[in-house]
Amino acid sequence: MEQATAQDRLLGAKVGNYEVKQKLGEGGMGAVYLAVHPNIGKRVALKVLHPEFSSNEEVIARFFTEAKAVNDIQHPNIVDIIDYGEMPPVGGAGPRLVYFIMEFLAGDSLAKLIHDQAPLSPERAQAIADGLSAERIEAFARKWLDLLPHPFAAADREAGYRYDLSVLQAEFARTQVLDRPLSGRVFFEEVIRENLDLGRPDRVQLIFGRRVTKRTPGRFRTRVITEGVTPSLHIDYKHTRIKQYHKEGRALRTETTLNDTRDFAIGKRLKNLPALRQVGFAANRRLLDVQTISQDCAVGEEGFRQVTRPIAVDGQRAAALPFGDPRTQALFSALVLFCLLPRGFSNRDLREPPAQLLGIDPSLMTPGRMTYDLRRLRLHGLIERIPGSHRYRVTRNGLRTILSFTRVYARVLRPGLSSILLPATAGDTALRPYFDRLEAAIDRHVTNAKLAA
Repeated sequence: MEQATAQDRLLGAKVGNYEVKQKLGEGGMGAVYLAVHPNIGKRVALKVLHPEFSSNEEVIARFFTEAKAVNDIQHPNIVDIIDYGEMPPVGGAGPRLVYFIMEFLAGDSLAKLIHDQAPLSPERAQAIADGLSAERIEAFARKWLDLLPHPFAAADREAGYRYDLSVLQAEFARTQVLDRPLSGRVFFEEVIRENLDLGRPDRVQLIFGRRVTKRTPGRFRTRVITEGVTPSLHIDYKHTRIKQYHKEGRALRTETTLNDTRDFAIGKRLKNLPALRQVGFAANRRLLDVQTISQDCAVGEEGFRQVTRPIAVDGQRAAALPFGDPRTQALFSALVLFCLLPRGFSNRDLREPPAQLLGIDPSLMTPGRMTYDLRRLRLHGLIERIPGSHRYRVTRNGLRTILSFTRVYARVLRPGLSSILLPATAGDTALRPYFDRLEAAIDRHVTNAKLAA
């Protein structure tokens, strides 16, 4: 209470050439006030050391060292110190007042800004992040280092001996938020599959802009690590690592972590942070530049879902056409027969082929049942009605979708499952031994972990 009372006496008092008007905040070493010059109206920020520290010469020396360090930086984003000094206590009782005066900047804290303006635009958030300069980090660190015990006497500090700041590890990231997160995951998995050679020396040269020779230390490889169901891509250059992954199911995140600045012939001192930023962000950009995929997997994913999920078109609803449903496969196989007919096909034409493929009596494929299927096919965009008639034809995208569905089912999925699900005595297949090894490995892991099967 004594400390608070002593400092509250400052309100309305004169410190130096300024009158104290308002208390702005308080920290570990002192309190900050708004003060105004009575003649010219200039507003300043007045920082006053807590009374309990005012008789400690070592703390006072640190207090003034902070003021000197801030002024030495001389950066547009760091406030200037205008004056500092000591004066007798206000009211004549208590310890002396130790203070320094700095320029007053009317603003809010970052926490308040985020609270008031959330959500921040990407441009605004980036501008705030860009403001985290080496000079600001230096000023912030010096403020707290001055509060901590250290072995430097006053004479040592005057001679220039002090702790220096260096960069042990620096991470630079680029986050690209996706408008369709699910398609983004499919895209990233395809990127991994088609870019497994990114860790080769010739590709690493492009990403990091450094020449790689036989004498360059480190292992050159591409690693894919899966945590849960989320894969991540990892590339190494000396002690530097790049990690790329699908972040929180919403964004593509690319991170370059520099663990040794000398990998790029850059020193460790904090003043080299701008050069390190250039290296890190350039590596992120180059990685995205060299990554390629052979097709737009998002289009294929969207096309698959458009067929296999219910759909609504202009207020008309149609049921899904499930990939593995026998009726769907029978319809698709029958449509292949009619795709080249110039006059298309009718309800009657399409009834018998699916019935034969399903092994049922054609009389059970009634006109009403076929009308239901034709409506599903039309609303899903696989067929279209020929104007002025009751006949249909297969659309261009419909033909491609139908051929893909029927060929994958008949030539890949069905024979593949047959080869691995057959009893062991039914004969050898190309896939069976590998699945047997996988099952045996899982059994060994369960046994070693003493888990119930």
